[in-house]
Amino acid sequence: MTTPLGVALAALMSRARYRDPPLLRHQMLRWVMTSGLDDARKLLLVNIIETYFELSDDEQRRFDRLLSRKEFRAVQEVKETWLDRARAEAVVEDKRETLLRLLTAKFGALSSDTIAKVKAVPSAAELDEYLDHFVAAESLEDVGL
Repeated sequence: MTTPLGVALAALMSRARYRDPPLLRHQMLRWVMTSGLDDARKLLLVNIIETYFELSDDEQRRFDRLLSRKEFRAVQEVKETWLDRARAEAVVEDKRETLLRLLTAKFGALSSDTIAKVKAVPSAAELDEYLDHFVAAESLEDVGL
């Protein structure tokens, strides 16, 4: 059974024998997008192709024209969706770390229970509420933890 990763890797290894690199890269991405894999695996394969299948400036311009085709809107959507999710999670993680640092600075060493509660907060909005309460808090209870 042929896998999308196998196809992509085989294409990368046979690049020297291929006369039209932009078209090959286009084909590899189309295989990934029609593979039936979940978005995370598709993004991983797209990143492998983009990282290791380098194109010259002229080839890149030609490839960009190929990508503007209707069937490649899905590639851009997968990448944008994943990047949006990654950015949102990075914001949440930054707020968690900020809250933990502020709590430690104000109240001293935190219990493992408090740390676990902060790490379990799922959204940036909820973390913002804790940060807002922190400003006037005189205890962890005042923060809501």
